[in-house]
Amino acid sequence: MKPALISLISQGLRLAALISKFVLIMYMGRYLPLDDIGWYGALMGAVVLYSKLVGMGLNYVVNRECATLGRESLLALLVRQFKMYAPVHLVIALTALIAAIALKELDIGQTCLILAILIGEHLGQETLQVLIVRQKQLMANLTFFLRSGLPFLIVPILGILFPETRHFSMILGLWLVGIIVSLVVAVIALRRNIAHASPSLPHEPRQWDRAWLVGALKAGLWPMFSSFALAGSLYADRYGLSVFRSIEQSGSFVLLWSFANAVYVLVTTGVTQISYPQMIHAWRNGEKDVFRQIKSRMQRRQWAVSLGLSLVALGLLQPILSWLGKAGPEQASLIFGLLLVGFALRAAADGLTWTFYARSHDRDVVILNLAALAVAAPATLILVPMAGILGAAMVLPISSAVALGLGLFKERRLVESP
Repeated sequence: MKPALISLISQGLRLAALISKFVLIMYMGRYLPLDDIGWYGALMGAVVLYSKLVGMGLNYVVNRECATLGRESLLALLVRQFKMYAPVHLVIALTALIAAIALKELDIGQTCLILAILIGEHLGQETLQVLIVRQKQLMANLTFFLRSGLPFLIVPILGILFPETRHFSMILGLWLVGIIVSLVVAVIALRRNIAHASPSLPHEPRQWDRAWLVGALKAGLWPMFSSFALAGSLYADRYGLSVFRSIEQSGSFVLLWSFANAVYVLVTTGVTQISYPQMIHAWRNGEKDVFRQIKSRMQRRQWAVSLGLSLVALGLLQPILSWLGKAGPEQASLIFGLLLVGFALRAAADGLTWTFYARSHDRDVVILNLAALAVAAPATLILVPMAGILGAAMVLPISSAVALGLGLFKERRLVESP
């Protein structure tokens, strides 16, 4: 299949997945209570944080290795990686189940459903990243759509046709089905990619022994903290609202946050995701001029896409809220605008972190994300109790501006050398 066609189909799948999330939040906004939207937002945050915890930063090291490995080395590395995850999942799942049994207020069935989603989402994200760095964009985006797109298109259809299905558990059940189908397709795609890969070169390791694993975990420790910090800076606001205000206010905020996040996701998947594997290959092959060209093109496109989509989103906000039958919080347009600014700044900061990642400047990535969290945490504690939803909306642009400013400072000082 021609690269242009692959790119077109891949972007179509990503766009469809994004539209499905948008359709789901519209459906929930119209037919489900705000506290359900709040719980949905909390679960989405938990999915991200859980994946960072279980990943232990190992994927950060492994994915960079996977980009250029031959058949035997790649297979051995992936087997070693996923063997590491199994006992961690098991311990967390058993702990959660024991807690659910001890605390009789928790529903054991729903606890099992949520645990399955958390585990499945982590495995889905890991396989997605491997497919991306192996430059299998079509299969990566197909698995992403099956996991994060198709189920959320089916939910509103069922809800409209069968009103009795309009509840949160139906969303969780179909989400899990999509995860399972996605993982099956991902495993098939990875097996084919490994089978058709070139044989490993003589200098490539064929066995990833305990010493390598310990070294990889040590190398991934700071990136794990970095990933936690990034997730924390993005989701601190909603948890702050849940704690200091109410789950209903958190749901109202998540509604606006999800609309703004659609712009961020489009920039990430349509620009950043395509560029960073190319930067890794260019840097590893010593093509510094090509690396700089890819980086500059990515940054220009990030700003252009963010600005264009943000203007469209602002124009659509009030018609959407009217259709949902919800007036939205006071100053909804201002809150939404702040979130759009925050996500645009965060997308630009993300682009810089990937340039550092491609050059193996992992410490700079950690510093950027920790700085964002160091600002987001106290900002949440101060602004949310004072200003509620408006205060929560201020957190993202403040923390993202700090991350971007620090990234630009680091970039100017960075000498592009291996």
